[in-house]
Amino acid sequence: MGLHDALTRLGSQALLWLKGPSALKSPVVFLALYDADPEGLIEAVMRLYGSNRDYTSHYVHQLVRHHRANPLITLYLESEMGGLGRARQFLDALAGSFHRPNLFRGKRCLDVGANAGQTLLAFCERGARAAVGVEIDQARYETARLNLDGARGEGYQLEVYNNDILNGAFIRTLSTFDIIFCLDVIEHVQDPRLLVQNLSSLLAQEPEGFIYLKVGNPLCYKNVLAEPHYQIPGLVLLPHALAKVYYQASFPHDGLNYSVQSWHSYLGYEEMFLGEGLHCRPLYDCHIYLKDLDRYLRLVKPTLATLSAFCEWKQIDSGLRQEVEAHVRGYLAELVDVFDRYRATGDPALDRQIWLKYFPVDSELIVSRHSG
Repeated sequence: MGLHDALTRLGSQALLWLKGPSALKSPVVFLALYDADPEGLIEAVMRLYGSNRDYTSHYVHQLVRHHRANPLITLYLESEMGGLGRARQFLDALAGSFHRPNLFRGKRCLDVGANAGQTLLAFCERGARAAVGVEIDQARYETARLNLDGARGEGYQLEVYNNDILNGAFIRTLSTFDIIFCLDVIEHVQDPRLLVQNLSSLLAQEPEGFIYLKVGNPLCYKNVLAEPHYQIPGLVLLPHALAKVYYQASFPHDGLNYSVQSWHSYLGYEEMFLGEGLHCRPLYDCHIYLKDLDRYLRLVKPTLATLSAFCEWKQIDSGLRQEVEAHVRGYLAELVDVFDRYRATGDPALDRQIWLKYFPVDSELIVSRHSG
């Protein structure tokens, strides 16, 4: 009996009951379940993640249509369908970090890059007065509408717009917000400073209002070893034009464009917000100890070897490889120089710079109109 026949006989519901969520982690099993009984698979996904039918059906069909040959297909499924659970957990953790369990109650909340609207739903569940999203991608906007339609009947004040956060005319149609989220968006826009200006203009004057900005840190060794979107070593350090060439030479999946425009560290984004008269603090702060520097250098040591092995595997042109390696060598030399200066001086300013610039995997800024 083949896998398709076995899964047809067993059924999606029974397989998930026997094996749990791990049954959907295998692309082979997932696609076999879809081919054998797509409606049964959709029902199983709904039960597993607590999602509504229209949204789940739309997403699963689109996922298979566009990514059947992509080995990351089940990773995309978990990333999408598990989004609401992760949003709930994160909002609760954020409220805890503020020591305000009702952080979102009665607030007007904006999510820039709303994707499927999961964070908007989590805002509403936590008592937000209004939850508004902006999503530039038409397909993601349509998915969000399907996801949010069921919740509208429950009395939540929800809205999502298919528009560009850089569009000044659109920005002027919006009211201000007490809480603004901008997660993993700013690296994709062509003008990050304009995005910062628009976010700043939308932040209400209330002293408790804030912008939460999260973006991958391009100078963290983990992201240098494997860029967060594409898992390509060294990619995160390159200027856009070179990064695009390197990506096209190395990425194996057709039809996926390189979508990153620019990377900046925490300090770069802090400088942009300071230019708008706003104050920034990291979501989590820390002090650097000398043993941290030694540990970091041990962890970053394999970078060139990892890059070399990747380039050989992908048969990257020697000239392109040398350009990429030059940026990686520059990064490593900068690390050694800064770390040595801190060892020699113990300068508190270097302490802060090293922590915020190199250590966090994600740069997370809390931006407000008032310091403290």
